[in-house]
Amino acid sequence: MANDLAEILDVERSALLVIDVQNDYIHEDGALSKMGKDTTPIRAIVPNVCELIDLARRVDVVRIFVRQTHSHWFNTSGWLTRGRGAGVIAPQRIPLVEDGSWGAEFYAIEPREDELVVTKHRYSAFAYTPLELALHAKGKDTVVLCGATSDVCVEATALDAVMRGFRPVLVADCATAADPAVHASAVHDFADHIGTVVQLADVTAAWSPPATARAV
Repeated sequence: MANDLAEILDVERSALLVIDVQNDYIHEDGALSKMGKDTTPIRAIVPNVCELIDLARRVDVVRIFVRQTHSHWFNTSGWLTRGRGAGVIAPQRIPLVEDGSWGAEFYAIEPREDELVVTKHRYSAFAYTPLELALHAKGKDTVVLCGATSDVCVEATALDAVMRGFRPVLVADCATAADPAVHASAVHDFADHIGTVVQLADVTAAWSPPATARAV
Protein backbone atom coordinates (compact mmCIF):
# COMPACT_ATOMS: atom_id res chain seq x y z
CA MET A 1 0.00 0.00 0.00
CA ALA A 2 2.85 2.39 0.85
CA ASN A 3 4.38 1.89 -2.58
CA ASP A 4 0.99 2.52 -4.20
CA LEU A 5 0.60 5.78 -2.31
CA ALA A 6 4.12 6.85 -3.19
CA GLU A 7 3.22 6.41 -6.85
CA ILE A 8 -0.14 8.15 -6.53
CA LEU A 9 1.43 11.07 -4.63
CA ASP A 10 4.41 11.39 -6.96
CA VAL A 11 5.89 14.86 -6.34
CA GLU A 12 6.55 15.39 -10.04
CA ARG A 13 2.91 14.73 -10.99
CA SER A 14 1.10 16.36 -8.08
CA ALA A 15 -0.36 19.78 -7.39
CA LEU A 16 -1.73 20.80 -4.00
CA LEU A 17 -5.10 22.58 -4.12
CA VAL A 18 -6.01 24.50 -0.97
CA ILE A 19 -9.76 25.09 -1.20
CA ASP A 20 -11.68 28.00 0.38
CA VAL A 21 -9.67 28.51 3.55
CA GLN A 22 -11.37 31.88 4.03
CA ASN A 23 -12.72 33.91 6.95
CA ASP A 24 -16.39 33.58 6.06
CA TYR A 25 -16.17 29.80 6.05
CA ILE A 26 -13.90 29.29 9.05
CA HIS A 27 -13.64 32.29 11.40
CA GLU A 28 -16.02 32.31 14.35
CA ASP A 29 -17.24 35.74 13.19
CA GLY A 30 -17.60 34.66 9.56
CA ALA A 31 -20.76 34.36 7.50
CA LEU A 32 -21.10 30.59 7.95
CA SER A 33 -21.17 31.02 11.73
CA LYS A 34 -23.75 33.78 11.37
CA MET A 35 -25.88 31.37 9.33
CA GLY A 36 -25.97 29.04 12.32
CA LYS A 37 -23.21 26.61 11.37
CA ASP A 38 -20.68 25.45 13.95
CA THR A 39 -17.35 26.20 12.28
CA THR A 40 -15.28 24.76 15.14
CA PRO A 41 -14.59 21.48 13.26
CA ILE A 42 -13.36 23.46 10.26
CA ARG A 43 -11.00 25.57 12.37
CA ALA A 44 -9.68 22.38 13.95
CA ILE A 45 -8.15 21.13 10.68
CA VAL A 46 -6.39 24.41 9.82
CA PRO A 47 -3.12 23.46 11.60
CA ASN A 48 -3.00 20.30 9.47
CA VAL A 49 -3.65 22.35 6.34
CA CYS A 50 -0.79 24.68 7.26
CA GLU A 51 1.49 21.69 7.86
CA LEU A 52 0.54 20.25 4.47
CA ILE A 53 1.27 23.57 2.75
CA ASP A 54 4.68 23.78 4.46
CA LEU A 55 5.45 20.22 3.38
CA ALA A 56 4.53 20.99 -0.23
CA ARG A 57 6.77 24.05 -0.13
CA ARG A 58 9.73 22.06 1.17
CA VAL A 59 9.56 19.54 -1.67
CA ASP A 60 8.45 22.11 -4.27
CA VAL A 61 5.08 20.56 -5.08
CA VAL A 62 3.02 23.06 -7.09
CA ARG A 63 0.70 24.96 -4.73
CA ILE A 64 -2.58 26.51 -5.86
CA PHE A 65 -4.74 28.47 -3.44
CA VAL A 66 -8.39 28.58 -4.42
CA ARG A 67 -10.77 31.18 -3.04
CA GLN A 68 -14.42 31.88 -3.72
CA THR A 69 -15.95 35.32 -4.10
CA HIS A 70 -19.43 36.64 -4.70
CA SER A 71 -19.94 39.60 -7.00
CA HIS A 72 -22.87 41.21 -8.79
CA TRP A 73 -21.05 40.34 -12.01
CA PHE A 74 -21.51 36.61 -11.41
CA ASN A 75 -24.45 36.22 -9.01
CA THR A 76 -27.31 34.62 -10.93
CA SER A 77 -30.67 34.21 -9.22
CA GLY A 78 -30.19 30.43 -9.07
CA TRP A 79 -26.81 30.84 -7.41
CA LEU A 80 -28.14 33.29 -4.81
CA THR A 81 -31.04 31.03 -3.83
CA ARG A 82 -29.08 27.79 -3.54
CA GLY A 83 -29.17 25.83 -0.30
CA ARG A 84 -32.75 24.72 0.42
CA GLY A 85 -34.22 27.89 -1.01
CA ALA A 86 -31.72 30.10 0.84
CA GLY A 87 -32.64 28.47 4.15
CA VAL A 88 -29.09 27.33 4.97
CA ILE A 89 -26.71 29.15 2.68
CA ALA A 90 -28.38 32.55 2.51
CA PRO A 91 -26.15 35.07 0.70
CA GLN A 92 -29.05 37.44 0.14
CA ARG A 93 -29.67 37.60 3.91
CA ILE A 94 -26.07 37.33 5.12
CA PRO A 95 -23.32 38.42 2.66
CA LEU A 96 -20.91 35.58 1.96
CA VAL A 97 -17.32 35.97 0.65
CA GLU A 98 -18.25 39.27 -0.99
CA ASP A 99 -15.55 40.42 -3.39
CA GLY A 100 -13.09 42.69 -1.55
CA SER A 101 -14.48 41.92 1.92
CA TRP A 102 -12.78 40.65 5.07
CA GLY A 103 -14.86 37.49 4.78
CA ALA A 104 -13.33 36.67 1.40
CA GLU A 105 -9.76 36.96 2.71
CA PHE A 106 -7.72 33.84 3.46
CA TYR A 107 -7.88 32.49 7.01
CA ALA A 108 -4.54 31.71 8.74
CA ILE A 109 -2.70 31.14 5.45
CA GLU A 110 -0.86 33.46 3.10
CA PRO A 111 0.07 32.49 -0.47
CA ARG A 112 3.59 33.38 -1.57
CA GLU A 113 4.61 35.09 -4.78
CA ASP A 114 5.54 31.76 -6.39
CA GLU A 115 2.10 30.27 -5.66
CA LEU A 116 -0.99 30.60 -7.84
CA VAL A 117 -4.22 32.06 -6.50
CA VAL A 118 -7.35 31.03 -8.39
CA THR A 119 -10.59 32.91 -7.76
CA LYS A 120 -13.78 30.99 -8.41
CA HIS A 121 -17.44 32.00 -8.38
CA ARG A 122 -19.04 28.57 -8.08
CA TYR A 123 -18.42 25.45 -6.01
CA SER A 124 -15.85 23.81 -8.28
CA ALA A 125 -12.39 25.30 -8.69
CA PHE A 126 -12.56 24.23 -12.34
CA ALA A 127 -15.78 26.14 -13.14
CA TYR A 128 -15.00 29.19 -15.30
CA THR A 129 -11.40 29.45 -14.00
CA PRO A 130 -7.92 28.90 -15.52
CA LEU A 131 -7.15 26.02 -13.13
CA GLU A 132 -7.18 23.30 -15.78
CA LEU A 133 -4.87 25.30 -18.03
CA ALA A 134 -2.45 25.89 -15.14
CA LEU A 135 -2.32 22.18 -14.32
CA HIS A 136 -1.65 21.27 -17.94
CA ALA A 137 1.01 23.98 -18.22
CA LYS A 138 2.79 22.56 -15.17
CA GLY A 139 2.41 18.97 -16.37
CA LYS A 140 0.38 17.84 -13.36
CA ASP A 141 -2.22 15.08 -13.52
CA THR A 142 -2.82 14.55 -9.79
CA VAL A 143 -4.62 17.07 -7.57
CA VAL A 144 -4.15 16.74 -3.82
CA LEU A 145 -7.12 18.37 -2.12
CA CYS A 146 -7.50 20.01 1.27
CA GLY A 147 -9.65 22.74 2.80
CA ALA A 148 -13.34 23.52 3.15
CA THR A 149 -15.66 21.93 2.82
CA SER A 150 -15.29 18.24 2.06
CA ASP A 151 -18.96 17.82 1.13
CA VAL A 152 -19.32 20.88 -1.12
CA CYS A 153 -16.45 22.77 -2.77
CA VAL A 154 -13.77 20.14 -2.21
CA GLU A 155 -16.06 17.42 -3.54
CA ALA A 156 -17.26 19.52 -6.49
CA THR A 157 -13.65 20.25 -7.46
CA ALA A 158 -12.74 16.56 -7.17
CA LEU A 159 -15.68 15.50 -9.35
CA ASP A 160 -14.70 18.00 -12.02
CA ALA A 161 -11.10 16.81 -11.78
CA VAL A 162 -12.15 13.23 -12.58
CA MET A 163 -14.26 14.36 -15.51
CA ARG A 164 -11.32 16.30 -16.91
CA GLY A 165 -8.92 13.37 -16.69
CA PHE A 166 -7.09 14.27 -13.46
CA ARG A 167 -6.56 12.01 -10.45
CA PRO A 168 -8.00 13.54 -7.25
CA VAL A 169 -6.58 12.69 -3.84
CA LEU A 170 -8.35 13.80 -0.66
CA VAL A 171 -6.24 14.41 2.44
CA ALA A 172 -9.04 13.51 4.83
CA ASP A 173 -7.60 15.05 8.00
CA CYS A 174 -6.82 18.30 6.14
CA ALA A 175 -10.42 18.82 5.02
CA THR A 176 -13.76 18.74 6.77
CA ALA A 177 -17.36 19.90 6.91
CA ALA A 178 -19.13 21.84 9.64
CA ASP A 179 -20.76 18.55 10.68
CA PRO A 180 -18.28 15.70 11.34
CA ALA A 181 -20.89 13.13 10.26
CA VAL A 182 -21.29 14.90 6.93
CA HIS A 183 -17.51 14.88 6.53
CA ALA A 184 -17.39 11.14 7.23
CA SER A 185 -20.04 10.58 4.56
CA ALA A 186 -18.16 12.76 2.08
CA VAL A 187 -14.94 10.81 2.69
CA HIS A 188 -16.79 7.55 2.15
CA ASP A 189 -18.31 8.76 -1.11
CA PHE A 190 -14.95 10.11 -2.26
CA ALA A 191 -13.26 6.75 -1.72
CA ASP A 192 -16.09 4.87 -3.43
CA HIS A 193 -16.66 7.05 -6.47
CA ILE A 194 -14.07 9.80 -6.93
CA GLY A 195 -10.46 9.10 -6.01
CA THR A 196 -7.95 8.14 -3.35
CA VAL A 197 -8.33 9.06 0.31
CA VAL A 198 -5.17 9.55 2.37
CA GLN A 199 -4.09 11.10 5.67
CA LEU A 200 -1.54 13.83 6.29
CA ALA A 201 0.87 11.16 7.56
CA ASP A 202 0.63 9.37 4.20
CA VAL A 203 1.49 12.55 2.31
CA THR A 204 4.33 13.27 4.71
CA ALA A 205 5.79 9.82 4.08
CA ALA A 206 5.42 10.14 0.31
CA TRP A 207 6.83 13.67 0.11
CA SER A 208 9.68 13.31 2.60
CA PRO A 209 13.12 12.64 1.13
CA PRO A 210 14.69 9.26 2.01
CA ALA A 211 16.91 9.15 5.08
CA THR A 212 19.98 8.56 2.92
CA ALA A 213 19.22 11.70 0.93
CA ARG A 214 18.80 13.78 4.11
CA ALA A 215 22.11 12.53 5.46
CA VAL A 216 24.10 13.70 2.45
